[in-house]
Amino acid sequence: MTYFNIANLLSVSRIFLTIPSLMLFDSGNKILGLLFLIIIIITDFTDGIAARRLGQVSDFGKALDPISDKVVIITFFVYLMIKSEFPIWYFASLISRDLILSYLSLWVKRKSGTMPETNVPGKIAVNFIALMIIAWFMEWDDVKMFGLWSSILFLVYSTIVYIRDYYNILYKKVAAEN
Repeated sequence: MTYFNIANLLSVSRIFLTIPSLMLFDSGNKILGLLFLIIIIITDFTDGIAARRLGQVSDFGKALDPISDKVVIITFFVYLMIKSEFPIWYFASLISRDLILSYLSLWVKRKSGTMPETNVPGKIAVNFIALMIIAWFMEWDDVKMFGLWSSILFLVYSTIVYIRDYYNILYKKVAAEN
């Protein structure tokens, strides 16, 4: 297995594109900052597609993609909390959820040998988070709240789906052993 492939490079590129995006927003260049942010969002869509089409799906890539997402989201949220009235409770809730699910995912992998996959509600939640980040930087107040509450809805739903999936993976392993 190679770690250096197109899909993984797309995942890592998100992290490196975050800094210029924030620098552009901070300097008042919202349009170029938004352009970088859109490129970041596009790489989030395309890394999984590239992995499947190029036969580069791996456990490493399955772990790298959400780690890249978390680094990007945390970086943008910390910036927004410093520079604006971004709700700290939302950030704290998201971080707590992600830490718990990351731990459970690694635990399920260790116990079952199967790396749990991302789920559709989780991907939808990430899209609403991206919308919320864009709205916050562009100062679109109504869209901020829509993105915030929509992301909460899908984060809760995806958490339930993840826990169900983890249970099913472990249950199948126990059933296969008996």
